[in-house]
Amino acid sequence: MHDGWMWDLTVPGNNDHDFYVIAGNPGQSKNCDHAYYRLAEVAAVLVHNSGGMEGCSDAAYQGVLHIRDEVAKGNVSHDLGMGDDDLADYLDTYANSGTGKPLKGGGVGWSDASRGVMIIQRGEYSMTAFKTSPDNFLSRLDPSR
Repeated sequence: MHDGWMWDLTVPGNNDHDFYVIAGNPGQSKNCDHAYYRLAEVAAVLVHNSGGMEGCSDAAYQGVLHIRDEVAKGNVSHDLGMGDDDLADYLDTYANSGTGKPLKGGGVGWSDASRGVMIIQRGEYSMTAFKTSPDNFLSRLDPSR
C-alpha cells in the first residue's frame, strides 16, 4: 500500500487492458511523432495499449515492416496470411512470452509448430517471422546455452 494520490484504472468488460506511462523524450521510437510522445516531453502521459500496430513493441512494429517488405519482394515464406495489426499482436505474443530459445549468433527464437513458423528477435528493434520446418528451427538454436 502506498500513500498519495492514485487512480483506479478498472476497465469494464472481459478484455485485458494494458496501460503504460510515457515521460520525457522518447528517443527514436516508432511513433516519435505521435501526439502522445510530443506531450510526454512536457508531462507524463498514461496511454492505453490497444494492441496492433499502434500499441505493439518496437521490435514487432519493425518486424511487420520487414515482413511486408519481404512479401513485396515475392518472398512467400514471409507471407503469414495476417493483416498488419494481427501480425504485430502475433509477434508481441511471442516476444512477451519469456519462452524464446537462444539462437546461434545472438537473439532468441520461437517455433510455432501449428503454423510452421519461426519467429526471430535479434534486438530491441529487430524481429521477423517466416515459414520453415521444425528441423530448420532446431538447427538455428545455440547448443551452448
